[in-house]
Amino acid sequence: MKSTVDGDHLFEVSDSPPSLENVQFLPITEGGSSLPSVLQAIPDPTKISSKQANFTNTFLKSVLTSIDSKDPVVANAWLETLLDVIDLLPKEVVREEILTLAVSKGQCSQESARLASCKLIGKISTKFEPFILKSEILGIVQCLCQDVSGEVRGSMCMQLAAVAKGVGLNTTKSLILPELVDLCSDEEVNVRLAGINTVVQMLPLVDQETRSDTLVPLVKKVCERSLRVEDVTLPVTAHLLGRICHGLHDDLTKEQKDFFINYYCTLSKLGLPDAKKTDLGLPMPDLVAEVKNGEYEAECRQQCAYNFPAMVLFAGGPTGYRKHLHDILISFVTDPSLPVRNTIALSFHQLCTLIGSEVGILRESFLNLLRSENLEVVAALVPNISHILAAFNHHQVLTQSSLRPIPCRQAAARTLLVFLRHMDTEEHRDHINKTLVIEFCEANSCHKRMLFLSVCQMALELLPLSSFKHSLFEPLLALHTDSVPNIRLKVVSFLPILKGILCLPEDRQRLQ
Repeated sequence: MKSTVDGDHLFEVSDSPPSLENVQFLPITEGGSSLPSVLQAIPDPTKISSKQANFTNTFLKSVLTSIDSKDPVVANAWLETLLDVIDLLPKEVVREEILTLAVSKGQCSQESARLASCKLIGKISTKFEPFILKSEILGIVQCLCQDVSGEVRGSMCMQLAAVAKGVGLNTTKSLILPELVDLCSDEEVNVRLAGINTVVQMLPLVDQETRSDTLVPLVKKVCERSLRVEDVTLPVTAHLLGRICHGLHDDLTKEQKDFFINYYCTLSKLGLPDAKKTDLGLPMPDLVAEVKNGEYEAECRQQCAYNFPAMVLFAGGPTGYRKHLHDILISFVTDPSLPVRNTIALSFHQLCTLIGSEVGILRESFLNLLRSENLEVVAALVPNISHILAAFNHHQVLTQSSLRPIPCRQAAARTLLVFLRHMDTEEHRDHINKTLVIEFCEANSCHKRMLFLSVCQMALELLPLSSFKHSLFEPLLALHTDSVPNIRLKVVSFLPILKGILCLPEDRQRLQ
């Protein structure tokens, strides 16, 4: 029988009896009984305890010694090993060895030791009863939150959510949240970044009253400061805004909800020519970092595009979208930054679901993205384009009357020509051109032949003239004898353009 390992007991012996599969192969003794052999096959519990003690006294002791190495790389590697091993150790060992170590390192003068203490405290905070944490850990947690080193304060801040889980709601409200409030206003940027992330982690750990009275004002203060200072916290706040609004949705008044929507709209246009920072009513912070205008604006807009579906849901679906966010989508679709357009294209299918019966309002934005000359934007749409078209079709957006100005087939053909222009292999380009001629120019359907003329018109804009003359010039002229008058009339309108692109003497044959 093999020993097992779990979170509380290392090398613990299973209480289940030996299976018949094991017993039937035991040798029969002279008296006809296999009982003595069975008893011999069961491990001695005292030996298991010895193995556990041996593990603690050798391997664990070696790890604990190695984390004090003078080489910071070696010390950090062994610290990470210890953090992984803690989940396999019995609670008694963790309390005797690890908890004591965490407290002692938290009181060291070396910054590296205090940083290690922060990580250890975060790891063991959910393994003990609240009264143990309050009596043995909480004091050092408060000291580390107020440490002279900004790196230590930031590291401890990142562990506050784990500490809050361990100590319970009442202690979190009275002792942990005041520390978090101070850390979110810290003069060090990395501490404020840790504070923003910890606030998000705290949302599901506290009750509605605490969220309304403490976290909502705190988040508003963080948002206003990041917008005024415009440092590295701004794109991080923009990235977390969707999760923040989702976590606080049921706790916000109408005025507070409008604050977050307006804040999101401000971030979404930050840095654009018509963008203005909105004064949201909070005072300028006492400590202001050096501002580098424009450094984070495009990244901030990209993070807002990432959160757009979440904000549509937060704003109330179709009604809130029309009132607050439709102009933001148009801004994202036409944003000068490629990552912004690419990000909104990736989530466009989600918008179609969220808007529901109002999906028709998204049609122009969809076509603008589809007509993009950048392959990344088009590629972001392609994986979910069937979902988008199905949503349009379900709500009768793709009717003949609505498609006539800018048909979807023409948009798809334009996308194909963009791919064709950037294609390196001549063999592939020739194959696509021949397919266009066979499938459309020579098709029996007059609609397909008319579409071929539209393709030729776009090809004159998008493809090199040499490529057009080589592949599409003669098939286009051949349609002057088409049986459909409208097609012949369309070909006539091309003649001045075709004559204009000819260069003598090399194009003399085409001119004739």
